[in-house]
Amino acid sequence: MLWYPGENWYTKNMKETICWLPGWASDFALWSKYIQTRFPRAEHKFIGYEEMLEARDHLEDLPAIRDAAVVVAWSLGSLLALRSAPKFRTHQAIIAISPVAWFCHPELGWSTRVLERMISRLRQNPRAVLEAFATQMGPVPDLDKVAWVENALRYSVSNLVHGLELLEVEIAPRLDTLAQHRPIHLIAGGMDSVVSPELTLWLERELNPQSIQMQPEMSHWPFSGDWAMPV
Repeated sequence: MLWYPGENWYTKNMKETICWLPGWASDFALWSKYIQTRFPRAEHKFIGYEEMLEARDHLEDLPAIRDAAVVVAWSLGSLLALRSAPKFRTHQAIIAISPVAWFCHPELGWSTRVLERMISRLRQNPRAVLEAFATQMGPVPDLDKVAWVENALRYSVSNLVHGLELLEVEIAPRLDTLAQHRPIHLIAGGMDSVVSPELTLWLERELNPQSIQMQPEMSHWPFSGDWAMPV
């Protein structure tokens, strides 16, 4: 069965706009009907993977983000959101799932060699790499895994590679000041094998976010665990 959020996930009277930024090779719009059904009073807008890459240096100019009260950003999306946060509207909330500010942190993150091997294999056999990554995300319902992989195969190899290159080289700046003018909340999984709990705890120390939820049973898959929307 496809994901359906828990009863405590968000307030029933929520009326603001929520904008969703995806992770690598992803698109939250695939699950829009479940999000919209669960939150009928909210307006949900979805930034596609390729649109996010194209606008990575000026995310704040995208109407879906500019008009949103809350930006929910997953993994690669959270890296780009944190990088752009100083240009977001003051008091615009950012909810970072599997939060990333320095994916290739030399002690807590992925090795650049691993990403480079992944990029090399991606150019040779995209399906094999995407299926392996879907498995690495943790327990994912079969229908969701198939939907994620088939959607990811629609993207050009160059855009898939570019997303990994951003994870390899980008570091969100000025972490110590980001949360001073806007609420930033972190949601992470104790079983996340892509963004480790240790990397999230490092980010918490550097960022001093408004809140952090560390879900012991949550994996990298953003709809796992019993986490609650914190705003």
